Amino acid sequence: MNCKTKEITKYFRSAVAAQANMGIDFKVDNYYILNPEELVRGKVDPTLCKDIFTDINKSIFDDENESKKKSLINVIICAKTIKTIFDANEKIQDEIEELTGVFYIPAILNIEGMLSFDVGDQKLPWFPREFLQPMVEPKLAIGDADAVDNFMSNHVDQIEKIKSWSDYATFFKELYESVAESEFEKNTIRNMDSKEPFFELENNVYVFIDKTVYSTYHIMNLYNQLLEDDSSESTLMTISIFDANNR
Repeated sequence: MNCKTKEITKYFRSAVAAQANMGIDFKVDNYYILNPEELVRGKVDPTLCKDIFTDINKSIFDDENESKKKSLINVIICAKTIKTIFDANEKIQDEIEELTGVFYIPAILNIEGMLSFDVGDQKLPWFPREFLQPMVEPKLAIGDADAVDNFMSNHVDQIEKIKSWSDYATFFKELYESVAESEFEKNTIRNMDSKEPFFELENNVYVFIDKTVYSTYHIMNLYNQLLEDDSSESTLMTISIFDANNR
C-alpha cells in the first residue's frame, strides 16, 4: 500500500471514529439519574430500573403485546459530565454547554437491574472526539485521540476476555484514567489548558436508552485490517469511496 492510499485510509478511519464517538444532547434525549456506586457495582436501583423498562415498553409496544415486551435493553451511560459553574448567576464557561458528557459507557441492562457488557456487538466506551486533541484547542481538550487509539490497540486481548461486569469496570476505568490522566473516582477531569488545569464534574451518572444501530465497530475493524495488509490497496480504495458516498 503506498503512502497516499494509507493516508486516505487513515482519514476515513478517523472520520468513522469521529462520527461514532459523538456526545449525547441532554436537551433532546430522555435520561435517568444513576448513583456512581451503582455503575461500578453493575446493579441499578430497582425503582429506577422499573421506570426505565416501563418507559421503553410504553414507547414501543401496546398493552396487548405483553409477551413481546423487552426484558433486555441497550443503554448508554454517561459516566462523566462537566459541571456547569455559576458565579453571581452567570455561567463561567461559555464555551461548554450545560450537561456536557465527556465519557460514555455502552452496556446492556436487564429487567432485574443488572448491567452487562455487550459481548455480541462489543460496543466499547468512548470520549467524544470533539473533546480530544487535535480536534479542539487545549482549553476544551481533556485528552488526546491517539491515546484512545493506542489504549484500544494494546488491550484487544483484555476486551476479548471481558466476561463479567467487574471485568468491564476494570477496563473502562483503565481507559478513562489512561486517556484523561485523572482518577475515575474523583469529580474532576484534567483540562489540557495550563490556565485552567481541570474541569469539575457532576456527582451523578446519567443513563440513556441506546437507539443506535451499531455497525461502526466492524467498519473500524475492517479499516484496521486493511491498513495492516500491504496487498489490499484496490479493496481499500473501493471501500473508502463507498464509505464516502454514503455519508
